[in-house]
Amino acid sequence: MAEEHRSLESYTEKEKWASMSWPQRIHYIWDYYKIPILIACLVLYVGGYFVYRQVTRKEPVLYAALANVPGEEPLTYLLTDGFLDYANVNPSKNEVMLYANWYITDDSTDPNYQLAYATTVQTMATTQEKMLDVILMDQTAFDHFAENGFLCDLEELLTREDPQLYASVKPYLTENTVNLREETSGTGEADTASGDTASSENVSDETASDSTSPNKAASDETASDDTAPNKAAPDETASYDTAPNEAAPNEAASSETASASAASASETYPMAIDLTACTGFQPASAPDITVYLGIVSNTPRTEIVMDYLRYLITER
Repeated sequence: MAEEHRSLESYTEKEKWASMSWPQRIHYIWDYYKIPILIACLVLYVGGYFVYRQVTRKEPVLYAALANVPGEEPLTYLLTDGFLDYANVNPSKNEVMLYANWYITDDSTDPNYQLAYATTVQTMATTQEKMLDVILMDQTAFDHFAENGFLCDLEELLTREDPQLYASVKPYLTENTVNLREETSGTGEADTASGDTASSENVSDETASDSTSPNKAASDETASDDTAPNKAAPDETASYDTAPNEAAPNEAASSETASASAASASETYPMAIDLTACTGFQPASAPDITVYLGIVSNTPRTEIVMDYLRYLITER
């Protein structure tokens, strides 16, 4: 019995492996090589995913967004793969990046207001990274993007880049107003400075008044009672006569300054094309809205944007 036991202990690993059944072999491998197996699987997964992304990766040729415009299938194809076909661009290597279902509202009681906040954050991020070129939007979104300075002057851009295209869309250019906040901030600083100056002047006047009052009092005491009324009367008359004349120019100047400040705080120019009026562009699920197309001010892809406009307006 001892000899048999000693002979079992003397088995080599190869002999032990040969004597095991397949379930025993699997259990043996898992017990001794669990951690190396898990690490190997993780490395293979990460490496395979990286290779897959590189092989299937598509280069965005244009970035577009739908704001308050339904992202339904016929429309999304028109705005993405339809343009790639028009421009003879390989769709397996390139794409039009479309941000669908953006929502814009100024109504804080709207049940989708949180979605509107998320859209605002995404808009800021994509514009700062220059990953937004064209926006298709309704009137509410148009007013929002225009007021906050996202949209460029289409008259200036099209006149410079493609005069023929400008002539085609000129009747459909739509103006809006941008709020120039930097100008407003500057006006506020100027007003503060004016207030500080006025305060300094008031302090000076009070100081001068205090320093001269003893002398005036002494003069009044030495003056005779008969002449005092005569001196007071002309002074009062002069005061009433000159006060309105001095105030009027100051009030007029203040009004002119306020008007100039208000005018410099905003600017109006053509910011969008009325696609609905120009091409009959209309989502099937929202037949009552007017769709506007605007170009983001800092787009670095002006040439491809011009092709996109020609596709949507003249070639489609």
